[in-house]
Amino acid sequence: MVHIKSGCIAWSLIANIMFGSANFLLSYCNSQPGTSPWGVVGLVWLSSGFWGFLAAIYYKFTMGTIFFNDRDVELYKTRHEQLPGGAFYSKADGSSVSVRSKLLTLAGSLFIGWSQVMMQRAFATDPQSTGPLMAVSSSDIMVVGVFCHFVYSERLTFMQAVAIVIVLTGLVIMAAFDSTVGHFLGFVYAVLGMLTFASSMLATRYTCIEGMASGSRFTGRMLMMFIMGFACCIWQWSEQGYAIKDGDDVMAMFFWPCMSGMGQFIGVIALNNALAYPSTAVVNVIVASNSIVGLVLAYFALGVVPTPAKLTGMFIVVIGVVLITVWKQDTPLTHKESILEEAIVEPLLGGGHRTPVTVAGDGGKKSSKL
Repeated sequence: MVHIKSGCIAWSLIANIMFGSANFLLSYCNSQPGTSPWGVVGLVWLSSGFWGFLAAIYYKFTMGTIFFNDRDVELYKTRHEQLPGGAFYSKADGSSVSVRSKLLTLAGSLFIGWSQVMMQRAFATDPQSTGPLMAVSSSDIMVVGVFCHFVYSERLTFMQAVAIVIVLTGLVIMAAFDSTVGHFLGFVYAVLGMLTFASSMLATRYTCIEGMASGSRFTGRMLMMFIMGFACCIWQWSEQGYAIKDGDDVMAMFFWPCMSGMGQFIGVIALNNALAYPSTAVVNVIVASNSIVGLVLAYFALGVVPTPAKLTGMFIVVIGVVLITVWKQDTPLTHKESILEEAIVEPLLGGGHRTPVTVAGDGGKKSSKL
């Protein structure tokens, strides 16, 4: 039996609160006077991607490029040692990473960015259902599991298949029992956001298999996010999107969007620290339920309560996502499970060192760094 350390629980709770709060702030800013939807999104991208900009500068001066693999990292660690033949370490030039991996890394940022736009539209269309709509976005792992099952023949376990049915049941309840057009449209936007977020997970899956280093994936994605945010902010500035008028909520126009971006970044750091402990299932259960944080904040800060159908569907979806992400700790991870575990971390805007885990393949066991 694996002993769950207090540090693991603490980091998981921080990630849960940060992700839930970041999504709530995105929803909150939509409802305040003077805010421009694209202006808010631009600041979220800029504030979260700023750290990728700093990381890009660091890796450019240390590694020589922002695109490198795990082997390049190992060589960098021995840069002061003489290599066989009398040669010394030379910086990476990016050739160790395929063009496809580079493009998918950058595309992952576009998928994440568009997912945030769709979620913002969902919150704006149905502001009363912030928590349930966040639960919809957390069900993206279901799409990845089904995709890998049919495309890569990475078979789902019976428990995971049942969990997917549970998630689908919750989604159907949320969609079918709301008769108003606005509520249904908000649900549709949330589903589109979930699908594009799942696309970013699949992009991460490919770059992970190709051996691209986690620090490189993080830097590439976040740098692209920074560029997207910078371009969006310039565009909104030229369109008077940040012009302040009487009665405008300045905090919602500038401060809270930046806090949302920072919350996402801090959440990723906390999640990576939590996953350093051998209690992956516990971490996933806690983090996957971050929609409850959004529900609580929406109730106490704005006084909004979702419809009974949305609440029921939300809790069913959360239960399903929890079941999907729970794997036995005393058995080796299958190839699919190891990829899904990696995908849970990276699309949430992160990267970072993961300890090696044992992966059970068809021909035996192998080690994989996530």
